[in-house]
Amino acid sequence: MIAQIKILSGNNEAHLKLREFEEEAFNEDFIGDAGGICFLDVSTEGNSEYKYAIVMAIHRNFQADVFVTFLGNDKEKLQENAILALHSMCFSK
Repeated sequence: MIAQIKILSGNNEAHLKLREFEEEAFNEDFIGDAGGICFLDVSTEGNSEYKYAIVMAIHRNFQADVFVTFLGNDKEKLQENAILALHSMCFSK
């Protein structure tokens, strides 16, 4: 996830706003072991098509990693859609 974030942000750590999920709640909601979400302002990197990115990751030990990247120009709409998508992601029992 960090590699993907660094690519999107032009390796500018000042743009990183990574939030890791609490392990116990994450395990209940996503049947996973770890996860996080990061919001990035990518407009300063010369990308004329999109202003913002949200990267979400969920992990389950010895199973899989899932990374989803959302790109958009409307910050509020991007956040709303990412939250909806986040709540639809989970591993099967």
